[in-house]
Amino acid sequence: QMINNANNGQSINNKLHVFFRLRDGGIQAPILIKCSPTDRISDIITKYKSLSKVQDDNQKYIFNEKPLNQNSTVEEAGLASGSNIFVFLSKKNWSNI
Repeated sequence: QMINNANNGQSINNKLHVFFRLRDGGIQAPILIKCSPTDRISDIITKYKSLSKVQDDNQKYIFNEKPLNQNSTVEEAGLASGSNIFVFLSKKNWSNI
């Protein structure tokens, strides 16, 4: 059974690509994460952390100028393929990049 996402017409089973972009104090290429609309935000953040050079527990993840709810799904958060999630670090971790 296919369920369409009202926001972008993609089926729930399609893979999405979201970009994590580091903000404030570091230069790092965007990291592309493959996910599905039913994945939890916490799971894609875990994927990002495993690929990132920065292991900061105080990172903040912002989408559409709002913090992401890590308990929501990708679809509930409104993420679509090509969405940008901005990562803000605590100042003490800028030198680790």
